[in-house]
Amino acid sequence: TDSYTVVSGYGTLAVTQAKDAITITGDISKTYDGKEVNDPAYTRKGTGNVELSYYTKSGSTYNKLSVKPKDAGTYYVSINEAAAGNYAESVSAYREFIISKAVIKLEAEAASSIYYEPLAELKYKETGTAVTGEDLGIKISTNATAASPAGSNYDITITYDTAMTNYAVTVTNAKYTVINAAMKVNAADVNVTYDGKAH
Repeated sequence: TDSYTVVSGYGTLAVTQAKDAITITGDISKTYDGKEVNDPAYTRKGTGNVELSYYTKSGSTYNKLSVKPKDAGTYYVSINEAAAGNYAESVSAYREFIISKAVIKLEAEAASSIYYEPLAELKYKETGTAVTGEDLGIKISTNATAASPAGSNYDITITYDTAMTNYAVTVTNAKYTVINAAMKVNAADVNVTYDGKAH
């Protein structure tokens, strides 16, 4: 020990903030219901403020939305966690989710009427329901009229507003039949004196 001189002093120990692994765990995909999506569940270790952001995607570019999505389509969500305490700022990976179109099925019912009588009421069956306050503009019609020739089938057609793109609408049309009218023949009374001849 005589060959060494021990000198003590002060040093600096730098402790940097750890990177938090914030992860989105909840899938917020749903069927269109006219309402904004709920925020997803996530896990983290840090305590910093979090901000959720929603995006559409064009190619490899994510386009940030100003509001939560509610219309049908494919979207992405990510979470930014601010630095706090022992953890630095952290950003989650993008998580894809889908708002599916609401499914509506429209099925026309076949109908018929007798030639030259009023047409029967046209009816259809609807499976699935539009969101309250939204109108699909459903209409049903036929190209048959009271004077349409009997013995033929005519179209019963359902139409709707195709601008309502949050709905996947399937239509099944039907046929309208005009039936022959019964013919009535009334014989006139004839009074003759028998003379052996046909009258």
